Formats: sequence, structure tokens, C-alpha cells
Amino acid sequence: MRNLRPLSSRESRHIIELVNEQYGCDIKLDYYLIIHERDRNIFIVSREVAQIDLEALRVNSLGSYFCEQNDDATAVRLSIEGSQLVGPLATKNTLTLADDEYKLWAKGTELKLTPELQERLKETQGYLLIKNSRADFYGTARAKNDALLNFTPKNRRIAHDA
Repeated sequence: MRNLRPLSSRESRHIIELVNEQYGCDIKLDYYLIIHERDRNIFIVSREVAQIDLEALRVNSLGSYFCEQNDDATAVRLSIEGSQLVGPLATKNTLTLADDEYKLWAKGTELKLTPELQERLKETQGYLLIKNSRADFYGTARAKNDALLNFTPKNRRIAHDA
């Protein structure tokens, strides 16, 4: 487990506080949080993992990818799975995309900030949870310059319409 390190209780509490503050929720994870030191990715794993001798293993990731922490530990960007855990409890910084916008989003397109979209973003700040009209959460975005940045990894994007 060369690059993976379990977060201390204090570090885990800090991550959860950042999530709760950003999205206006009160999420309590009954999991351990493990960080990949090099790229700052945070994974959630079940508590039973503590019974395994992780030092003897050579792994690059463990559990589900939850979020990425920025370099100065002041913000986190949730993964798709992280957005699905936090999204139903979030009371702020969520954006519901119309069906045509969501189709473009799922393909990895960055959306141009139209006046109508800017109006919907007026009450938000920082990273946003993206959901479709059926309230399915699909990751995070950030408004920057004249676009809504899409953080969906290439291998998770929709290649073409079914």
C-alpha cells in the first residue's frame, strides 16, 4: 500500500465537514477514508478493511473513489459515486440539467454558460452536483469563464446515443 494511507479521524472529519459545508447536507459515512498520497484521491472502504494487513499488499486503489482533495485541503471535488452518495442529501450547490443539456453532459461536453444557465447558477458557488431531470446524480462541475467544466473521466462518458 505504498501510496495509500488511511486518514486519521481528524482528517476524515475535515473531509466530511468540507462536503457538508459545500452541499448543505449532514452526511455521516460509516466507512474508513483512504487517501492516495500522490494524486490526492480519497477512497471509501468498509470498516472490515482494518482487519487486513494492507502493508503486505501492492494496490493502486481500494474501495470506491469518493472525491479528490485540492492541494491546500480546503475543498474536495466529488466523484460520480461521491455525488450519488451526497446528492440526495444536498440542499445547495446542485444543478438540474434539462434532458438535452444532460445528453451533452454525459458525452463529456462542457456546457456554454448561456444567460438562462447563468441564472440557474446564481445561487451556487464552487463545485456543483450535476443531476438530470429524473434526479440521477452524475458527478460534479464548476463554472469557470464562459463554460461549465465537465470533470467526467473519458472512460465514464456516453459514447453515442442508444
